[in-house]
Amino acid sequence: MRGRRERVLGYLVFVLLAAVTAACVALVGRVMAFPRGGDAAVQAWTWGCGASFAASAVAGALVAEGERVGIQGVTIALGSMLLRLVVLVLLGVALGAVLALETRPFLLALAVSYLALLIVDTAYALRVSASL
Repeated sequence: MRGRRERVLGYLVFVLLAAVTAACVALVGRVMAFPRGGDAAVQAWTWGCGASFAASAVAGALVAEGERVGIQGVTIALGSMLLRLVVLVLLGVALGAVLALETRPFLLALAVSYLALLIVDTAYALRVSASL
């Protein structure tokens, strides 16, 4: 089991990689969405990527804390992925209702950024699981 400093540093590196990934997806989405839907589509795309990033950060915190309390291996990975999906659905519904975003770009951004961040989340969970 790793110490507190290593857990925090590992989580911060994960959050940084997730932020870079979400920003790249948002940038690509901006290039694709602006000609088709204008500013409203770009705003929806950006909010979708942000929601997916927030869900990844919450799931990563579970991985870091799961290591601290002794949750083992696959349970960490599966629990964090389930938590990520639940947080993303709740954020998506809340943002869609409150901000009245363009539906298609928002849902597409949620899906694309979810898949892109799934790679980062899985790598982090597996790295933490391997160190236990």
